[in-house]
Amino acid sequence: MLNDGSYSIENYIGQGSEVQVIDMVGEKPVTEIGKSCFSENKDISKVIIPDSVKVIKTSAFRRCPNLSTVLLGNNVEIIEKDAFRGSGLKDISLNEGLKTIDEYAFRETAMESIKIPSTVELIGAGAFERTKIENLEFESSNTIRLEIGQYAFESYKDDSVLLPGRLTKLDGQAFGFKSLELIWPKCEFDAANIQELTGTIGSISLHGSDTLKNYICKKYSSSSQPVFYGPAGSDMESYANENNIEFVVEDEK
Repeated sequence: MLNDGSYSIENYIGQGSEVQVIDMVGEKPVTEIGKSCFSENKDISKVIIPDSVKVIKTSAFRRCPNLSTVLLGNNVEIIEKDAFRGSGLKDISLNEGLKTIDEYAFRETAMESIKIPSTVELIGAGAFERTKIENLEFESSNTIRLEIGQYAFESYKDDSVLLPGRLTKLDGQAFGFKSLELIWPKCEFDAANIQELTGTIGSISLHGSDTLKNYICKKYSSSSQPVFYGPAGSDMESYANENNIEFVVEDEK
């Protein structure tokens, strides 16, 4: 039993390929999938997590090679470090209300696509590293900022990505070292701005509107000079000129 009186599932010893996690123990809700609870289980292929669960703890489903499908409940807020790392996971829909995807949470899974809910505030280092993701979508928000850590999408397969206007911190190695076109839309709320872009950046190009002035990183290092695209006469163009960065006029769409 946890401090708030709810329960955590700590050690799964059942058999069978499909698991329905219980939502109540007596009159108390199950709010956590405990640390390493299902880790290295070779039998399970599908897990259904109830609405009562708020936290999936560290390594909860790590190295479950046949786990391909997870149905999350509507109230998961935190997916901790290594939660699904090294599993066979391919099919999962992240719920609205999710706030944190911790480091390496989905590393080395078989995922090919993912939609990041508008409520997510942090995508930790290596969260989706060494996956097969080629379809990546970020849902927008007018109030919630987002940070993306080092190598979070290191294995991303496409050559461009539409980033959300609510992004406030992006590690320069978030998408690895490949040549990549990063596209920012207009600022989704006034306070949104890229405050820091760190690490070594590969060959990148930035596309955006005049509001991209707020997004331009305060510090970065690059192995090859980036290219900025934006409206003529924009603050973005001024920044590029001041910093000897190539600028290409591109009308707002």
